[in-house]
Amino acid sequence: MTSMTLTTVPGRAELIGGTQVGGQGSAVVVVAVVAVVASIGSWYLWQRSRKEARSPEAVGLLRQAKAARKKYHEMQKGYDQETKQRARAVALLESQQGATLASLGGVTLYERWVTTPQGSGSILGVHAEAADESSVKQRITATRIVALGVFALAAPKKKGVGNAYVVIDGPHVSGVATMAGGDNQAAGPSAYAFAAKINNAARAAEAAEPTRPACIEQAQADLNHALNYGAVLVSDAGQAYKNLVTQLPPEFAAKFGDVPG
Repeated sequence: MTSMTLTTVPGRAELIGGTQVGGQGSAVVVVAVVAVVASIGSWYLWQRSRKEARSPEAVGLLRQAKAARKKYHEMQKGYDQETKQRARAVALLESQQGATLASLGGVTLYERWVTTPQGSGSILGVHAEAADESSVKQRITATRIVALGVFALAAPKKKGVGNAYVVIDGPHVSGVATMAGGDNQAAGPSAYAFAAKINNAARAAEAAEPTRPACIEQAQADLNHALNYGAVLVSDAGQAYKNLVTQLPPEFAAKFGDVPG
């Protein structure tokens, strides 16, 4: 029978089952065992979390979160586009000029305004006529010469073969647009088409002017509705997206970095 001696003297080796074990060695063994157990526990928890992340429930939530994210971004984009368009509509209605309609020969035509090399003004009451080299002086009457000054006399004297002109006259503005001729065979037709655009715009502006204040009021109301109601819809979509992401396992939730705050 193997004898077993226990020694309790500090600093001495202990004999256990006939085997001598040092005091420091025992501590190392204990630490190693604890480390192994901890590693096994961590590995087990990691495997369990991965299994849970791949569960049908988690995969289903992942699909829902992706769909919610897509809907949220689409609603945010739609909100930005609509509010921008409505704000622009209000700005155009309130502006003196309105939207740009056309430009030719140094003249720019707007919904309610026209700019020429000789001056700018309201399009209300404006009349435009196309002319060529032979008729432009006849189109510029004495009244127009007074309004245009030296520019009226200078405009038809421009050298060139086949030049075309658009003579613009109204209570608030007078001017001349010049299209160079030469090889440009479209100068004449372009002048006539541009004169027609000016006359049509002048008639449309005159017809719309009495109702413009009411149109501005309605456009502003539409903008306010889009801002307020649209913001609520975007907020609700963002909250639904956030709620789904918070239900996901960390492994999946980490993939969603655009969750609204």
